[in-house]
Amino acid sequence: MILVDPRAGSGDMLPEIKRRVNGQAEHAKPDLFAGDFAFEGNGPEGDIMIGIERKTISDFLGSMRSDRMAIQAKKMGSVYGISYLLLEGQFGADADGVLMGFQFDYTERKYKWRPYTLAAKGAMAEQFYRYAEMDKHLCTLENKKNLIVVHTHDTKTSIWAVVNRYLWWQEKWDQHKSADPIKTQADIALGKVSPCMEFAAKLPGVGWSKAPAVARHFKTIYEMVCAYPSEWKDVEFVDRNGKPSYMSTETAAKLYGHFRREK
Repeated sequence: MILVDPRAGSGDMLPEIKRRVNGQAEHAKPDLFAGDFAFEGNGPEGDIMIGIERKTISDFLGSMRSDRMAIQAKKMGSVYGISYLLLEGQFGADADGVLMGFQFDYTERKYKWRPYTLAAKGAMAEQFYRYAEMDKHLCTLENKKNLIVVHTHDTKTSIWAVVNRYLWWQEKWDQHKSADPIKTQADIALGKVSPCMEFAAKLPGVGWSKAPAVARHFKTIYEMVCAYPSEWKDVEFVDRNGKPSYMSTETAAKLYGHFRREK
């Protein structure tokens, strides 16, 4: 169940969110202590609470200068195991490093790329936010406050961002494997994966999940190529249930034959 804070900024998003999760969403009673959305998920060690804060670029800039965002991040960290920030709006930097946004121009009555000013009126209306100030503040929130920043272009995209993260966290932790090869490739670049492990991951019946166990067992690619089925059957790994297991007779025979079939 997704709990949606009923206050302005999130409360009116409930109908669309509810429609996309088969009714599994409701207004929080009382209001959420921190964040705009909250739900339980399946973490690596059991149930975990997830919190999501939504801010438009203008809201974020105001809270950044007043330190309100840092305070909100601290509150979220005290309540949730995982915290997200949905940063909503189109923004970028010009050649001089001024923060630009796709904003409504009330004079021309249309949306256009304009700089973000420090105030709507007065002398500060002639001063602009720097892209670096915002970007560095986001880095601080990510690295020191453990706030995961998600950039969305508009409200519709923010709704989907909430729904997608809710659905993702409803799955069992061990079922999330779509990015495993990508992560391993990153590890290869950083020298964390040996050539032996990389080779093993491409073998039939092995893959990335069993490659570390194969690399530990054989030590070298040459040993894998020369191994008999009985040696492959001795490879011990941890299965999906977290229990010790061994290579099956069928897989061992397939691996033995893989290096000996005629090309």
